[in-house]
Amino acid sequence: MKIRRAKLEDLKEITNLRRKTIIKVNGKVLTKKHVNLLLKMNSKKNISKKIKNKAVVIAIENNKIVGTIELFNKEISGLYVKNNLINKGIGTKLIGYIEKLAKNRKNKKVKIICNYSSKEFYNKKGYKVIKEKILNKCEPQEKIFIMEKKL
Repeated sequence: MKIRRAKLEDLKEITNLRRKTIIKVNGKVLTKKHVNLLLKMNSKKNISKKIKNKAVVIAIENNKIVGTIELFNKEISGLYVKNNLINKGIGTKLIGYIEKLAKNRKNKKVKIICNYSSKEFYNKKGYKVIKEKILNKCEPQEKIFIMEKKL
C-alpha cells in the first residue's frame, strides 16, 4: 500500500469513497440528519478546498484510493476507509502517517473529533477524551467526543 498527499486529480475518487462510506458505515449508527450533514461537508467543492488548504492524505492499493485522512493545524479529520476494507489496518496506517506529519510540523499534540462509533478505534491509538459535546445540528442530538493525543 502506498500513502501520499492527495492531488486535485484524486478529487472524484476521494469524494466517491467518502460519500459511499458515510452512507454505508455511518448511516448504520448516525441519524439521517447527521449523515446528511457529513455528506454536505464532503461535497466535491468542500473536498477540493481541503486538498488546496490542508494536508489531505490518501492510501492507494492496486491503483485505487482505499482510504483518506486530513490534517489542518493540530486537528485530524476525514478518516474514511473503503467500507469493505475496514479492519484491514488501512486506518491505522493513515493515522500513523498523519501523526508523523503533525510531529514534523512541530505539533506536540493532535486533536480529533469523533462520534461514538469511532471512539474506541481512537482510544486504541492512544487518544484520550478531553471533552464531550452534544451536536446541536442534529435531531435527536448526538454526542461527539473531542479527543487528544500527545505526540
